[in-house]
Amino acid sequence: MRTVFLFLFYIAFVLTNISSQEDILNKAGKEYNNGNFDKSITLYDSLLQDGYYSPDLYYNLGNFYYKKNDLGKAVLYYEKALKYRPNDADIKHNLYLTRRKIDSEIVELPDFFLRRWWVKISDFFGLSIWTFLSIFFALFLAVILGLNWLKNYRFNRYLPILNAFLILFFLVSLFASFRKYEVIYNSDKCILIQPDSLFKAPDNRSDLLYKLEPGEKLQLIDSINTWYKIKLVNKETGWIGKSNCKKI
Repeated sequence: MRTVFLFLFYIAFVLTNISSQEDILNKAGKEYNNGNFDKSITLYDSLLQDGYYSPDLYYNLGNFYYKKNDLGKAVLYYEKALKYRPNDADIKHNLYLTRRKIDSEIVELPDFFLRRWWVKISDFFGLSIWTFLSIFFALFLAVILGLNWLKNYRFNRYLPILNAFLILFFLVSLFASFRKYEVIYNSDKCILIQPDSLFKAPDNRSDLLYKLEPGEKLQLIDSINTWYKIKLVNKETGWIGKSNCKKI
């Protein structure tokens, strides 16, 4: 009886929490429609502080900051949304429009072509779809092999098909693992949210390499005290202060 009571209490707590989150989302939407972007951002930030997150929330925050012309934070939240929906046309379009407004002197150099292909394929689906596909192929193979064992079926003539499914299962599992790593574990990318300078060494007195604009995407390489060693999209490296660099 005690277990049932605790279970019902937990369900009630979850439902109440969901209802409260929906109320905040509705209020934020109304404030946005009324042009009160600061109030919308405050409401959304309260959800983030409570541990709530979703690609829609990140996407809307990106829109709010874009309307405020805070391009650094707009890029940050569009990039966060893109981690969960890597093939979303609206997110990509808004991110493209935002980046066009950034006056950057950094020219991006493309990655090695094999990596570009790998990333492009893995970005074709989000994490949930890749995970679903890997589970589907695993269950399919398990059923086929189980029938072969229980019924003593002869699958010799179907071996090419089974081998094809094994290869597909292997590839899909790899893409699912890569997408999971990118979404959950990979924290080596950050966005500059305020103008800053890139130095040759972790010292303000060292050689100045670049003046960087908000919205620059950086790859984190190392960290010393209040400094990050980063790589720019043109593959050059340098040091920047941690305070203005927010991880995606």
